[in-house]
Amino acid sequence: MVFSRGARRKKNKIHIKYPCLYRGGKAKQLQIFPNTFEEVATLLRSSETLAADIETYGDKKGDALNPRKGEIRLLSLRTRDGLACTIDLQALGYDLGPLKTVLETATLIFHRARFDVGFLREKCGLNPRNIVCTLTAAQILTNGTRVPNKLDTCLKRYLDIEPGAELGKSDWSGELTEEQLAYAERDTEHLHALWDVLREELVAEQLWPTWELERDLLPIVVDMEHAGFQISVDATREYLAKMEAECEARAQAVYDVLPGPEPINLRSPKQVLPALRSVPGLEELPNTGKDTLARYSDHVPVAKLLDYRHAQEQVKQLTSYLKEVDAQGRIHSEFNPMGAATGRFTSSRPNLQNAGRGPIRNLFAVAGPDRKLVVADFGQVELRVAAVLSGETRMLEAYEAGEDLHGKTAAILLGKPVSEVTAEERQAAKSANFGFTFCQTANGLARQARTQYGLKLSEAKARDIKRKFFAGYPRLSQWHARSRQMAHDEEVNTVRSKLGRRRWLRPADEDHWWSRYTQCANTPIQAAAADGFKMSMVKLAPQLPPDASIVSVIHDEIVVECAADDAEHVAGLVSRSMEEAMGAYIPGVAFTAEAGIGDNWGEAK
Repeated sequence: MVFSRGARRKKNKIHIKYPCLYRGGKAKQLQIFPNTFEEVATLLRSSETLAADIETYGDKKGDALNPRKGEIRLLSLRTRDGLACTIDLQALGYDLGPLKTVLETATLIFHRARFDVGFLREKCGLNPRNIVCTLTAAQILTNGTRVPNKLDTCLKRYLDIEPGAELGKSDWSGELTEEQLAYAERDTEHLHALWDVLREELVAEQLWPTWELERDLLPIVVDMEHAGFQISVDATREYLAKMEAECEARAQAVYDVLPGPEPINLRSPKQVLPALRSVPGLEELPNTGKDTLARYSDHVPVAKLLDYRHAQEQVKQLTSYLKEVDAQGRIHSEFNPMGAATGRFTSSRPNLQNAGRGPIRNLFAVAGPDRKLVVADFGQVELRVAAVLSGETRMLEAYEAGEDLHGKTAAILLGKPVSEVTAEERQAAKSANFGFTFCQTANGLARQARTQYGLKLSEAKARDIKRKFFAGYPRLSQWHARSRQMAHDEEVNTVRSKLGRRRWLRPADEDHWWSRYTQCANTPIQAAAADGFKMSMVKLAPQLPPDASIVSVIHDEIVVECAADDAEHVAGLVSRSMEEAMGAYIPGVAFTAEAGIGDNWGEAK
């Protein structure tokens, strides 16, 4: 426990509970109250593993979750044999002294390591590399389900320990209650035992390779979040003002073509839908969803509404960037390595993965002429993985020969030489390659062709393209046939990647058939690509120069900031690491990752 201002033993800011065995075998608690980090370091130095947890607070709502705005109140540590230590960092400060070395040497067990280590890195300069996250382990075991994995839930599930009082959102900035102190201590009490059970489960379920990859990746993700991504604040504000004006102009353009004397709220589906239905030809419009409106984009009001929404989305995006930028002009997005069930990263607060190519990426610019961005992404990585896993020889032959797969597919669909394929036909084939490989319907292809490539494709033509696509790629067709069989098989309840990453499926019934089919067909491909991408990061990170940092990952793309003098060297490192790691994991096809160098994200790509 911690004794803070106003509580008993006011002079003592560190509380140690040390279990001792006395004659007769009875256990008793010996309480020691040191006042320095040196004494704590001495007590903990021989421990190979330490359970750890922090309690944080902040002045404003949400600050307690942000390492750059919030503060750490308590640091709780516990050895395997039960020695427990909870430290009031508000009273003692963030300079851990010799305790820092102890914590960077031992293996630290957290339940939400990315959060805790992120705070300790920011406030105390702590940089542990041996991290165990029981939350990550639980997520690997339950991936694909909706089972919650907060600490109390995991303690009940794996150790049958009943939940305690929930005080995590209480005020940790002032005088602490005995209940708060007990809560903080309890957060580390069972972590060793929880990890022991989870480790056995991971091995038994053949998920240990997945765990090892996520474990090795974790400190790299903490580094990436800590580094942040530089953005030009002035340029962002200017572009935001421009898009706000554009948004108003596009809104007026919608009002100009809609019937009715008074403008409606264009953000309200309840107002927009009846207004659009009053337009001739739109009387049966079912809703105002993006995919639905794409089918009616030939109608002027719908086209102008989509233009308005695009501008509005950019305004929202730019506003979120400026909200999260720090005093140094950097955005520290949160990156969740298991945010998607396939094992792909997600990004939040703000989401950098929805930053589409174009002007917005140009806003992410390095500060000064002595810095550069290196950006590299895989070329058609998931299609290459699909070709290997399905054994689709025609695709593999195209990649082996260095041919343009989209052009080859267009030639197959149209029955003519690749040299005669037009740019529009290649775009349609590109839609087919990505769409049909990942279970897109013919109607879906027609919508995608309209929304993404501006191609007018009838549903009848899309069905004909789909038939020819699978006739041209028979092994891929067989892959989908096997996936359909798995979807109908009641005994199949999971699907795995090549590494062994597991995704639980929904029950085998008609209500869930389509989702089971798409997951059976897509997950092995997408998860293998995600695993290989993470292996690339693990391979790359230790090779980077000391002042170079991975600052962002976007889908299959890695962004590194480095010194200008090192840029060419770093570009080579990034490309080689990505190609070698993916090639070693998925042999049978060549992977390409071309790196660009620039002063901003858009230029580097």
